[in-house]
Amino acid sequence: MIASSMMLFGRTLLLETRGWRSASMRIALGVGVLLMLVLAHSTMGMRSAPGGSLLAILAWSAAIMLSLLGLSYFPSAITEEKEERMLGLLRMAGMAPIGIVLAKSTSRLWDTLLLLGVLMPFAMLAVTLGGVSVEQVLATLATLMCYAFVLANLGLLASVLMPTARAAGQVMLVAMSAVLIVPALIPPLAFLDEASVFTRIGAIAGIGYGGDIVSAWEVGALAIGAGAFVVAWAMFDRFAHDAQEGAAEGGGWVFRRRRGQGLRSPAVGARAIAWKDYHFALGCSLWAWLKPVLMAALVVSITVYAGGTREHVGSAMLALAPWWFALEVGLHLSRIYALEIRAQTLASLLTLPFPITAITATKLVAVARAMIPCGIFFAVGALLAPGTLGDFFGMFAQEPITIAFMAMPLCIMIYFWAWCAFLSVVMKRAAFVTAIGVLIGTYIASSIVIGLLGILMIAVGGMGGVAIMTILICGGLLAVSIVLCMQIPRRLEARAAQ
Repeated sequence: MIASSMMLFGRTLLLETRGWRSASMRIALGVGVLLMLVLAHSTMGMRSAPGGSLLAILAWSAAIMLSLLGLSYFPSAITEEKEERMLGLLRMAGMAPIGIVLAKSTSRLWDTLLLLGVLMPFAMLAVTLGGVSVEQVLATLATLMCYAFVLANLGLLASVLMPTARAAGQVMLVAMSAVLIVPALIPPLAFLDEASVFTRIGAIAGIGYGGDIVSAWEVGALAIGAGAFVVAWAMFDRFAHDAQEGAAEGGGWVFRRRRGQGLRSPAVGARAIAWKDYHFALGCSLWAWLKPVLMAALVVSITVYAGGTREHVGSAMLALAPWWFALEVGLHLSRIYALEIRAQTLASLLTLPFPITAITATKLVAVARAMIPCGIFFAVGALLAPGTLGDFFGMFAQEPITIAFMAMPLCIMIYFWAWCAFLSVVMKRAAFVTAIGVLIGTYIASSIVIGLLGILMIAVGGMGGVAIMTILICGGLLAVSIVLCMQIPRRLEARAAQ
C-alpha cells in the first residue's frame, strides 16, 4: 500500500512539475517580475524606500496569483478524478485514501512552492535597493508559503466534499471572500481583516517592521491547513463513494443535472444547442435569479448602514453591474466549450449539419439569455438613480474626447472575453482564472509601455497625444482579440480529432 501510494505521488509530482503549464507559468512569472523591476527602477527617485516598494509589489502580485490558484487549481485536485471517473480505478489498484489525498494535493502544493521560489532572488534584490531588511524578505516568503499551504488544503477539502470542480471553486470563492472582501464592505466584520494575507503583507513590507519571521499568522495558517487536510482524509471514503455512484447514473454531465430533467426542447435546429446550454450549463437555475436579489440586498444593507439614500443605492448598483456583467460573461465563455471537451461530446457536436460559426453563435445566444438577471439589476439601478446615468451620458456631450478614453474599458472587456473563449478550447479547467491572470499580466506590461510613451505623447500633442496613444492601445487589444477568435475553429477541430 505504501509503495503504490508513493508511486502515485511520484507520478503526479512528475506530471505537475514537468508539464508545459508549470514551465510556462514559471517563465511568465519571471518575465512579470522583470517588468516589475523595470517599473520599480523607473520610479526609484520618487520613493523614499524603493526596496520596500519592490517587496510590496512582488508580495501583492504573488498573493493575487495564489488567490487565483486557490479558486481553480487547488479545488480541482480530487474533483477532476471524480469528473473523469478515475477514483474507482485508483481504489481498485489498492490506493489508500491517504495516498490519493497526499499525491493529489502535495504535488500541486510543491509545484506552487516552486513558483514562489522564482521570487526569492528578486525579493533579496530589494534589500540592496534600501528600505527593507533581510528579515522582512524572509517573513514575506514565509507568509506566502503558509498562504499557499492553507489554500492547497482548503481547496483539497472542497474538492473532496464537492462533486465538481466548479462547485469546489464556488466554495473556495465564498471562503476567500469572507476573509478578503467582506470585512472591507461590512464594518462590523472588520476584525476578520486581520486574517487577510494582504493585511499581513502590508504590515511586513512597512517601514520599521520589527516582528518575527514566523508569527501567529503563519502558525494559524499552518494549523488551519493541517486541519483541512485531516478532515479531507477522514471524509474521503464517504464522498468518493458518493461521487462514484453519481457518476454511474446516466453517463454524462447533462444527465447528472437534475434541474433539466423532464424538460422538452421547444427549439429545433441550431437553436436547440442554445436551449441545451442555457438550461443545463449556464443560466436556468434558482441561483441565477437569486443572485441579483442577494446582491441588491447586500448593496442596500451596506448603503443604509453608511447613511446613504436611494440615489446612493442606485449609483452603487450601476457601478457594480458592469463588473458583474464583464466577469460573468467571461465565466460563461470559459465554459461553453470546456464542458463539451470534459464530457467528450465535442466530436458529436461538430458532426451536426451546422458550421462552427453557427454553433458558436447559438452558444453566444445562450450566454446572452443567462445575462438577463444582470440586465434587470442594472435597470433597477437606473430607475433608482436616473440622475447618475444622465450625468454619465451627458459627459460625452460636453467632452467628446472622453469617448476615446471610455473605449479603453470596452476594448479591455472584449480582450478578456476573447481569452476566456480561446482558453476554454485549449484548457479543460481553469480557463477563466487563467484569462484573469493573462489580463493582469497584460496590464503590468502595458503600464510600463504607457509610462515610457506617455511623457513623449503628452509633450508632442498634449491631451490629443494621449487620445492617440489610447486609440493605438485599443487597436492592439482588438487585433489580439480577433486573432484569438480566429484560432477557435481550428482548435475545436483539433480537439474533436483527438
